[in-house]
Amino acid sequence: AMSRRLADAGYRVTATDYVRENFRLHGAIPFFTCDLNQNFSDGRAASEDHICALEIIEHLENPRHFARQCFQVLKPGGTLLLSTPNLDTAASVAMFMRDLSFQWFAEDDYARDGHITPLSQWQLQKCFAEAGFTRAWEGSVGDPYGRVRGSPRMLWLARAIDLLMRRERGLRRQIYVALYQKPGNPG
Repeated sequence: AMSRRLADAGYRVTATDYVRENFRLHGAIPFFTCDLNQNFSDGRAASEDHICALEIIEHLENPRHFARQCFQVLKPGGTLLLSTPNLDTAASVAMFMRDLSFQWFAEDDYARDGHITPLSQWQLQKCFAEAGFTRAWEGSVGDPYGRVRGSPRMLWLARAIDLLMRRERGLRRQIYVALYQKPGNPG
């Protein structure tokens, strides 16, 4: 869906997925199969202006490797738009206190959705800074109480945690979004 929207807005889009059948726009959008856990920058160094990695990094075995590979693929001045489930929400902290697993990273999420790598905002910043990126923007979207809405006690706990959190309010929603930039002048 994002590939289609970007193409409709006039962007030159190339899509990738590990499972070819997951992509439904063959013929309309250029596509290649790729394992993002491997060296996907080989032969693609400094070839892209922008990368969108939406709801991907939590499925990968080594997020730091992914960050380094994205850095290699981007042209100087290029950007990487990233989104992932936000561990830094009051609901996620409450779930961790109760179950010792974060929101979107419980056993069912692992088995059904393949969410294998929970990353906090601090960890993401470290991954991408160590790869050479600067963070140009960050925010969050979605319901800040997510899955705890159906449990009055968990909702109460999440709201209490929310009152104590130091993280700015704009970073406490369900999905964390960040825009990273590779230093240099766009070519």
